[in-house]
Amino acid sequence: MRDFRYPKTWLILGWSGIGLLVWFSLASLTLHIDVEYGDKWMHLLTYALLMGWFVQLYSRWPLILLHALLLMLLGVMLEFLQTQTGRHFEVADMLANTLGVTLGGITVLTPLRDRLLWLERKLFV
Repeated sequence: MRDFRYPKTWLILGWSGIGLLVWFSLASLTLHIDVEYGDKWMHLLTYALLMGWFVQLYSRWPLILLHALLLMLLGVMLEFLQTQTGRHFEVADMLANTLGVTLGGITVLTPLRDRLLWLERKLFV
């Protein structure tokens, strides 16, 4: 973990995000986003935010890559599990998930990588 004052809190929030992702992916909810390919954009954004969150937490590349791999596998697994809940399997959703993980992972190379540390230091002086 990086040098956070409250690392467990940030980790719990990240894993809570994954829990919400799993729940929304398997629940019998229908969210309609009124833009072209709205559900694909939602997949991409959700996975990018989650991966970006974990990029913020870890300083070592192996842990960052492990989280990227696990999120990609989760995206694939959830697509298969959705068929058991009456929802549809879509390869395009898996691709959007993977692209989202990739975009979130790229933030490790940008100033966005330190936003959570910055926020924690601003909130908890």
